[in-house]
Amino acid sequence: MKVHLLKGRYAKGYTTFGSVHAKGEVKGDDFLLKSSKGDYIPSQSRITAYWPDGSVKWAAHTANSSLIGSVAEIVPHSKGATEVSAYESANLNFYEDSAKLLIDNGVLKIEIPKETAKKKPLFKVFYKDEPEKKTCGFPVLRIEQQKEKEQFMHIERRELLGGIHEAKLVEKGPVQAVVRFSGNHEGRFPFVIYAYIGANSEEIRFTHTFIYDGEEEKDFLNGIGIRLITNFDGKAYNRHVIFSADGDFFHEMAQNLYCCRPRLSDKVFMDQLEGKFKFGDEQDKVDEASKDLPVFNEFVLSQNVDDSFCVKKRTSDDCCYLDAFKGTRAGGVLAAISESRSVICGIRNFWQKYPGALQVKNLAGDETEMNLWFYSPFAGSYDFRHYDRRSYPASLYEGYEFSAPDAYGIANTSEFTISFLKKFPNDVELEEFADMLQNPPIYVADPEYYHEKRAFGYWSLKNNAQDNTYMEQEIQNQLDIAICFYENEIRCRRWYGFFDYGDVMHKYDNVRHIWRYDMGGFAWQNTELVPTYWLWLSFLRSGDGKIFNMAEAMTRHCSEVDMYHIGKWKGIGTRHNVRHWGCPCKEPRVSMAGHHRFYYYLTGDYRLKDVFDDVKDADKSMKNLKSAVFGISAENGRKKVSIRSGPDWTSFLANWMTAYEQTLDTKYLNKILTGIRDVEAAPFGLASGPEYLLDTRSGHLEYTGEHEDSINMHLQVCQGGSHIWLELMLMLEGIDDYADVMKNLLVKYGEFYGKSKEEKKKLTKGLIHNRPFSFPYFAAGLSSFSAAMSRNQELARYSIERLLLTLYSEDDLTGFKAVAYDIEDNGQERLEIPWISTNMVSQWSLNMILALEFVREYFPKSKEELLEMIRSCPPENYKKG
Repeated sequence: MKVHLLKGRYAKGYTTFGSVHAKGEVKGDDFLLKSSKGDYIPSQSRITAYWPDGSVKWAAHTANSSLIGSVAEIVPHSKGATEVSAYESANLNFYEDSAKLLIDNGVLKIEIPKETAKKKPLFKVFYKDEPEKKTCGFPVLRIEQQKEKEQFMHIERRELLGGIHEAKLVEKGPVQAVVRFSGNHEGRFPFVIYAYIGANSEEIRFTHTFIYDGEEEKDFLNGIGIRLITNFDGKAYNRHVIFSADGDFFHEMAQNLYCCRPRLSDKVFMDQLEGKFKFGDEQDKVDEASKDLPVFNEFVLSQNVDDSFCVKKRTSDDCCYLDAFKGTRAGGVLAAISESRSVICGIRNFWQKYPGALQVKNLAGDETEMNLWFYSPFAGSYDFRHYDRRSYPASLYEGYEFSAPDAYGIANTSEFTISFLKKFPNDVELEEFADMLQNPPIYVADPEYYHEKRAFGYWSLKNNAQDNTYMEQEIQNQLDIAICFYENEIRCRRWYGFFDYGDVMHKYDNVRHIWRYDMGGFAWQNTELVPTYWLWLSFLRSGDGKIFNMAEAMTRHCSEVDMYHIGKWKGIGTRHNVRHWGCPCKEPRVSMAGHHRFYYYLTGDYRLKDVFDDVKDADKSMKNLKSAVFGISAENGRKKVSIRSGPDWTSFLANWMTAYEQTLDTKYLNKILTGIRDVEAAPFGLASGPEYLLDTRSGHLEYTGEHEDSINMHLQVCQGGSHIWLELMLMLEGIDDYADVMKNLLVKYGEFYGKSKEEKKKLTKGLIHNRPFSFPYFAAGLSSFSAAMSRNQELARYSIERLLLTLYSEDDLTGFKAVAYDIEDNGQERLEIPWISTNMVSQWSLNMILALEFVREYFPKSKEELLEMIRSCPPENYKKG
């Protein structure tokens, strides 16, 4: 498999990327990596997913991107060289006893205690030849409580240091070690931290996950971050601090060598700023002057909103801050420098996930403290409470009359990197660190390769051929415009913030010319109608790095903030709302593994493995939902939870499929197979029900008859159902006849969904006569599959009509064209699509991508044929958007 560096990313530092293989193609976990120069380079691999026959489905490969270059090839060892001498230079060494783990990467030693108490470090890092000069890391959290006291608001803030209860070496190889830390802050607020340690590297990369287990009525978040304490040496005037700021650097010293008496020349000050530690003939005067110059021991860069930061400094805790510098967007990098060593650290997506801060304290002291604040204590504390005391289901689409806004169990993951140098970093090195931090190396294959291997099931390639028909060009243009529109909206509407970045809004308000941020269920999307699938499949078919960035941010947000990781709703997510955790509807569709498998298999990110573990048994949390419906089994008299064949069962299928392919644990496979047989046995296959009683132990779906009052048929397909079923069908090939059973169910349902009410009534002998199968374009991708499998030209044309007539009418062929609603002061137009909703865009795009794969030849070829198709269909049944 050949891979290339994603556009906009930098080949610096260690990287992990995924490879996908056809069933039976690769057996074993031994791979070789060939660089752009044709040399085999040090790498290590692990299997991330298996086919049922035990062969490799996905693997993750780690290497130093500086050695890889811009392109590389991963090959199974059996097909490559027999020896790779480069491996000898990449060995990591490990030492372990009952108290600690010590990792020697050739440059650094990282000491990790097995268990820490309060005020004990999470890790210690030192150079092999300088064990006395350490950098210690501590998780730190600040919580705020507000109480009214004697007509005043009493604010109490506590700082809680983190302690680990487990440090586990989860990957041990010649190239990279990965350590997983888990613990909490003095008994509360759990955290999970992954440390990625590369051979011969001065950099260590981390992900930090904070889990909220507070009481939202009183526990406000005042700060969350990592504290680094480093043994520095040298004079105060040789202690430097550097922040990346607005594409440049803010650079100052603890003690500035500007002095009137004794008079120091301007050259001294210039040499100091250039990082020189000795000052020649003026050294004695420098030492004398330093006795009578102020020492600024603390510097803070605070990004309180996405387009404004400030740097301030002070001499001590009991003195005021001075404003030092202001700007718009900081790069998230901090360097603290002494005479013998430097520590450079930074937070990824710093301004996008405001409010964040970088802080240095005791800069001139023996133990310098650096704080990387993922949530800044220099901004207002975060209030987890809901926006109202009640719910608005009828007027504002909030699901139920009862209110259940609960932040207990949500999480947030931040990424940071620390680099240790025995020198003063120059501007080029700082710029490279900043680039690598914000745009770390990502390697991917060409879309054609993923398509050939059926990675993530069925989807169509982006066809850029010059001889495309008018309609093919038009459709691809609309798919591109839709992506570009949202990329621009994220920027213009400033969808940023610690708990918001990565998500998009649900429905547009063309009266106020804003999205409905304050209107109940119309605000944040929270994976509704799977924009996750839309972005990831759009990336796979195009290879566009900008789409990858959007999808990556959405995965990171949705896999943490929109779901519960602990507590009674573990593995369940919250439906779309004003607050991400605000809707009374708690549902498995929001949190299912299907949303996040793309990112995990493409990058091997370990945090997603934890998320998959959180959701694999989400079906067992259903009994704790206030909205849950129970029934008594006619088979054994046991109380069972009622679920829908979609999106509940389809979400569980995604969870079980992911759990099975990663572990080959037959418990999850058997639950899948049992449910498929049960649906097959129902009178009308996937059209049956759609409610069943679920046995969470076996996966058995007990048919309870046809429920004509159900309005959920469209939810079967639009919440990822079609894609999950189709990918599952591919996975089941070779397991008895289950793939054929699945295919038959899908073909029949694709044909059935779009039939008229009268036809459905006749085919089911009156049992299905009133149930709405709404939004037929939601099922157009599935009906396209049915048409292709059964070679049904009429069904193919029907599928295409449903999609085209949702976007076009005879007097409106503009598609997703944005229009101006105002003019900014600088003369730029402010644009909107007045009727837009993310539900519509996601589903239209996803179903169109499937239709292009299955029935491309049946699309109109010209504008005239498109108009002819529109005129031949009843216009009253279709409305744009």
